[in-house]
Amino acid sequence: MDDKQQRKADKKATKAQAKVAKKEAQAAAAVATATTAPSSAAHNSPSPSERSAAAAERQVHLQKWRVALAIAAVIVALATLLVTLSG
Repeated sequence: MDDKQQRKADKKATKAQAKVAKKEAQAAAAVATATTAPSSAAHNSPSPSERSAAAAERQVHLQKWRVALAIAAVIVALATLLVTLSG
């Protein structure tokens, strides 16, 4: 009976060691995939947040030009009004 219990205990220990080894292998694989560099195609394409930021910067740039042109138009209109009234 003691021999049977010993074999049972050995079998449990072997299973436990196999489980631990499997978990360690999975953890090592997870670390390896997490630390690999992204592919060159994925690295060159901007992320959605980067594309959104670039679009927002373009909108700000266009808005600055619109404001500058509006100010110039107002100055020309005021100059025309002054010339008209003084003449």
